[in-house]
Amino acid sequence: MDITYLDSVAFWGKSRLHDAEALSKMVFAALIIAAAIINTSLIGQVAILFSLILLARFAGRLAIGFLLHLSFYPAIFALIFALSGLSILPAEVLLLRVINISMTLLILISTTPYPELFAYLKRFMPSLLVDLIYLTYRGFFILIKQIGNFTVAIKLRSGFQWNRPHRSLANMGAGLGHVLVHALESGDHISESLKLRGYQQGNIGSIGHQPIITVNDIVLIILGIILLLVGVLV
Repeated sequence: MDITYLDSVAFWGKSRLHDAEALSKMVFAALIIAAAIINTSLIGQVAILFSLILLARFAGRLAIGFLLHLSFYPAIFALIFALSGLSILPAEVLLLRVINISMTLLILISTTPYPELFAYLKRFMPSLLVDLIYLTYRGFFILIKQIGNFTVAIKLRSGFQWNRPHRSLANMGAGLGHVLVHALESGDHISESLKLRGYQQGNIGSIGHQPIITVNDIVLIILGIILLLVGVLV
């Protein structure tokens, strides 16, 4: 699944972007999103997108086609909104704005392990809320694995057949029920494990080191400021 691939790349990827501090990448993402929102010209949006593609390819060693593919999902909804006539912006500017914001967030989560992201979120959000989001994120991968196993089992046992819709729907319902029950059991196991390990509010996803600003961080923030100026002036 796409999100599992992004999670794997964030943890095991090696590049200048991966080496940069999470805080620097979050500041960069905020600057780019602000630039994309402020800018209302086609040239400015194209310049931002081109810069993001170069950054992802050469500084992040990311698969550009894969990132663009994911970015086009929200662009579909933006296209519907643009064609409805409710937008005051030209359709192409609105589409590029959405793609730029999506690309920025994808670059962020593709080069930053999620514990680091959640650790910094605790500085701006209640720690209990961040812990809940963190555990939900981890539980999501458990659910994905269960659904994958269920899909394989259905295929191997011919549980889904187009010519027998009633039996197929019954098998699907039973299988999804099993997945739901197993997910609830996994949640209970996680809860008991946290209690046994002395869980306290706010101790999940803590920063394990002091942020060290390097050349990569400085260059990244400067690039974000330049693109923000492009968004304002162009």
